[in-house]
Amino acid sequence: MSPKQADKIIKAGKPTTVHDTFRNETFTKTFISRDRWDIFSSDGGVFDRGELDVIEFATFKEQSA
Repeated sequence: MSPKQADKIIKAGKPTTVHDTFRNETFTKTFISRDRWDIFSSDGGVFDRGELDVIEFATFKEQSA
């Protein structure tokens, strides 16, 4: 996930489905902040931003249509 994608997801404040390429897991979280390397979810989770791919987020789908 790029910094720009992370910023859009955080600003939207909506649940986003992501795929963790390192752990091969797909999950949905609401992300609230980020730093240079990590992104933080509303439930206290900390994820390596570079290992996440955005799967489902309405704004990204609308832009590609």
